[in-house]
Amino acid sequence: MVSITLGPNDNPYRVFESLNATGLELRQIDLIRNLFMMKLGVKRAEHAYTTLWLPMENLLGERFEAFAHDYYLKDGVFMRADDTYTNAKSRLENAEGGEVVAALEDMTWFADRWARIYRTSCEPHKSLARSLTSLKRFGTDTPYPFILNLFSARDRDGTLTSEQFAEIVRMIEGFLVRRMFANVPTNQLNRLFIRLWHQLPHSDDPVIEVRRALSEPSRRWPTDDAFRDSFVHYPLYTDSQPFQRRLVLDRLERSYGHREAVALTDLQIEHIVPQTLTDDWRRMLGPGSDALHQHWLHTPGNLTLTGYNPELSNAPWPDKREYYAASNVSMTRAVADNTTFSADVLAARGQDLAQRAVRIWPGPQAADGSS
Repeated sequence: MVSITLGPNDNPYRVFESLNATGLELRQIDLIRNLFMMKLGVKRAEHAYTTLWLPMENLLGERFEAFAHDYYLKDGVFMRADDTYTNAKSRLENAEGGEVVAALEDMTWFADRWARIYRTSCEPHKSLARSLTSLKRFGTDTPYPFILNLFSARDRDGTLTSEQFAEIVRMIEGFLVRRMFANVPTNQLNRLFIRLWHQLPHSDDPVIEVRRALSEPSRRWPTDDAFRDSFVHYPLYTDSQPFQRRLVLDRLERSYGHREAVALTDLQIEHIVPQTLTDDWRRMLGPGSDALHQHWLHTPGNLTLTGYNPELSNAPWPDKREYYAASNVSMTRAVADNTTFSADVLAARGQDLAQRAVRIWPGPQAADGSS
């Protein structure tokens, strides 16, 4: 441990920065905190830390650094996460006194909004909170800088309603889901969402503008036909993340409509045609059963939700059908309407689910400007 005695005119934050230049690497957020405090001076820094910085720390916890990166990305310029401090330093280079406080107050305001993206119960508008919850389940944070700008448009500028906000969030989810099924590479999504807000003309309905921008051919938002085809053949169970396939299956189940909500959290994903192909199932699938099994096994048409996954396992179709018929899960109960479950029935079910998916996650604007 090293003890350093400072004189009455020494700024501890400036001393910290000088020492750190040759010391251990610190987190970006530690450097940014020190930057703000150094610019404010000792007396103002103590008050700013207590009233502005510390509440952000308490609110965001271990997510603080991720927020700081998104906070600066929202202004439309890409930067790596480990360049966040450098970016913050360049912005505050000529700022003094009240300007520094205003910058910290702005960061605090956005911290509150950013927290609502992952802690959606903090968002008072129920429809928006549900939309944010669903998007969060998809498991990507790339839209967050764009969503920060949507919060600003609603809560500061008054140019966006909560319903429009919720519709745009649902649109983003649909954009991501469709691209996943079509195997569109995700490497450009960061830059897409960082720049999107700044590429809008801001002269029309925000929902229309966002849909128009995402519908540009370079964005690669699959059309209904492309989505249907890729949905039917996509190996959802193996080629998506666990939380993504659960989002898809849960949303499909909800699309059947329920007078009483069914608790889905404790259900498991069930392969209708089992992963281990038995003689009974070979006869059920018919000629070419092994090849058919390999192609269709992990696709949506062969997946459903059940609380009886261990009991069902490799059971033959008559046994599974009996379980499915008694299920409270609509998509599972509907499977029991089939007297057999051949490859043709499986493919037809995939087509039916694909049509539901098209309605759940609407696609891009048509070339003629229609939806």
